[in-house]
Amino acid sequence: KPNLNSYLSPIVDEIIVLEHGIELQTKGIDVANFYLLYGVYDKPARASFLNIKNSNGKYGCLKCLQPGQTLKTNKSKK
Repeated sequence: KPNLNSYLSPIVDEIIVLEHGIELQTKGIDVANFYLLYGVYDKPARASFLNIKNSNGKYGCLKCLQPGQTLKTNKSKK
């Protein structure tokens, strides 16, 4: 599992620029503005990137503050 601070440090400046937007101009005419809106991650990477618990951990939900519950099952999974 990589240290995300060292992994992202080379591109932090570019991410900040994209967060504020990039304006594309041709011959002084505004053509388009680009903004960073989303990042796509799998669940473990998202938890690491956002510095939160994994989705299967206590308080692992991004949308609520419910603590979650652990249920024991038998090994045959019936």
